[in-house]
Amino acid sequence: MAGHDNWLTPPDLFLLLDQEFGFDLDAAASPHHAKCARFITPEQDALVTPWAGRVVWCNPPYSLMGKFVLRAWAQCQEHRNTIVLLIPAYTDPAYWYDCIVPYADEIRFLCGRVSFLENGARKTSARFPSVVIVFRWRAGEMKKPPHIWWWKWRNTPANGEQKGRRPWAVRQRTPIEEAAPLFVERTSLWP
Repeated sequence: MAGHDNWLTPPDLFLLLDQEFGFDLDAAASPHHAKCARFITPEQDALVTPWAGRVVWCNPPYSLMGKFVLRAWAQCQEHRNTIVLLIPAYTDPAYWYDCIVPYADEIRFLCGRVSFLENGARKTSARFPSVVIVFRWRAGEMKKPPHIWWWKWRNTPANGEQKGRRPWAVRQRTPIEEAAPLFVERTSLWP
């Protein structure tokens, strides 16, 4: 997989996230590998095409990572939607401290390396750790620090409960969050 920046999302990881969020637009797809019925192709250029979906999925091309992260935040605000990104967990690029840390609603570091796909076949684990970033639009609500946690996604069954020795719980949503998708947090981190 070295030499290119198109790391296709493994179906098992996407299925878990889609069950939680209910995606209706894939913002960085090709016709043969789109994760949603509605998608934006490289020819349509997601950096200029509106991300007009209720909940948007994006596993961006890695050579354009900074531009896609900034675009995701801007589109979240413009379209008042939720945008979920799967990106490398390199925290030193400027987009991390300029956009993700101040504006993300959630930062989920994935435990273990993700085995991305190439030409439909699962490859060995990536050379880098991965993270799921969630941007949510909130009307009139002051920004809070992002929820930061480590997700053992391979141990998460379809019902969203975490298996294993550590306790996991579903966080109770505030009335403002009722329309937002439910997400899971470690009970030991949040009261």
